[in-house]
Amino acid sequence: SDRAGAPFIKVNCGALPETLLESELFGHVKGAFTGANEDRPGRIKLAHNGSFFLTEIGDLPLPLQVKLLSFLDDKVIQPLGSSRGFNADVRVIVATHRDLKKWFMKRPSAQTCFSGLT
Repeated sequence: SDRAGAPFIKVNCGALPETLLESELFGHVKGAFTGANEDRPGRIKLAHNGSFFLTEIGDLPLPLQVKLLSFLDDKVIQPLGSSRGFNADVRVIVATHRDLKKWFMKRPSAQTCFSGLT
């Protein structure tokens, strides 16, 4: 694979609090929120030219599903507080323990995000 030797970044969506997850995935710039004392690249950017593995994707909150879908569509990440995007070339891999067929029946809006992954 062309990505052999490139970064492999893993994020467990169920292990991080919702309030931190967006910053962890997409990064932030200094001053974007209280405690953002410096620019920080998100894990998607850290995976540039490599692979990005999202485990427990079924635990991803709806607002982040929308932002992830936007990234999957145009491959541009927008760090919190920034007006500049970054074109990230990553292979996205996802996993979950959920029965997605049953889950989609309860949350039809989630199907849009997951259809972007396939």
